[in-house]
Amino acid sequence: MNPKVSIVVCCYNGEKYIPSCFQYILSQTYKNIEVLFVDDGSMDESYLLALKWSDKFASEGMTLCCYQQVNQGAGFAARTALLHATGDYILCFDIDDCLYPDSVEKQLLFLEANPSFNVVRTNGYEVLVNQQKILFVTNEKEKNAEDLFTMLVLGKTNNWAGSYMVRSSQLWRVFPDHRILGSRYGQNLQILLSAAYRSKCGFIDVPLMEYLRREDSFTKRDLSFERLYKLYNEFEGIRIDLMGHLKIPETNRLWNEMRLHYASLRKDLCIEYAKKDLFEREYGFLRRNKRISYLDSYYHYHFRGQKLRALYYRLLHRIVS
Repeated sequence: MNPKVSIVVCCYNGEKYIPSCFQYILSQTYKNIEVLFVDDGSMDESYLLALKWSDKFASEGMTLCCYQQVNQGAGFAARTALLHATGDYILCFDIDDCLYPDSVEKQLLFLEANPSFNVVRTNGYEVLVNQQKILFVTNEKEKNAEDLFTMLVLGKTNNWAGSYMVRSSQLWRVFPDHRILGSRYGQNLQILLSAAYRSKCGFIDVPLMEYLRREDSFTKRDLSFERLYKLYNEFEGIRIDLMGHLKIPETNRLWNEMRLHYASLRKDLCIEYAKKDLFEREYGFLRRNKRISYLDSYYHYHFRGQKLRALYYRLLHRIVS
């Protein structure tokens, strides 16, 4: 048995990261790998540089396939890559992160030894700008979660690229034409959710990759209210689209729990940026579902200028805190 692993690498203006990214893959102890590199309309020389690595991959018994597309975002780039994937297993790897040499092998061996599992995740480190390392998962319940799908829908666990591998046959059951739903980002969430649906999911409690937090990263580029509010809406939208694709009935409690989760995130964001009108919309939805706190009610009346009522709920919050 020599199963193939497809590694999806999406790139936008990542020329400076390509050498380290490709070297991490070439250094893997497991060699039956095809790399599906998609250049998402870069304005630098990313695509041409990637092509020059083909011989190096071939010398290690690996295959490098390079594709180009107009800029549509990493989600669409991953979609392009998966159209060409021929591996038994699929792993996504961000071009500016670190993959430990035995990462692919350990995940592959787990799935080969556990044919009833369609997903395996690993631990890893988030590396901050000051080089401090923070372990992804420390909670034992999160490590041993039986229902990964629900945890992902409700944002209760991570979906870092490089920290998971999925069985491709499960992904193709959800997407028979190998075409995941289009989105500018959220490809890891979409792939993991699809593979975890009604599936067993394992966890290797060993750090096998590093997510490198950079000042110029996608999540750091724009922290304006408008940008963050839009991100919350779009990540909720990815979940809505996929749950619809999976034909999960809207009477399922998970739909409402997911909507409440994102309403709460947007509510807190509105408080932070003092966006009164949008706060009222989220607060109203949460209040109808009995998901508000005394502190939420304080801000509700504070934004309305009703000082005495606001003070009353502020005091209640302090009493119960």
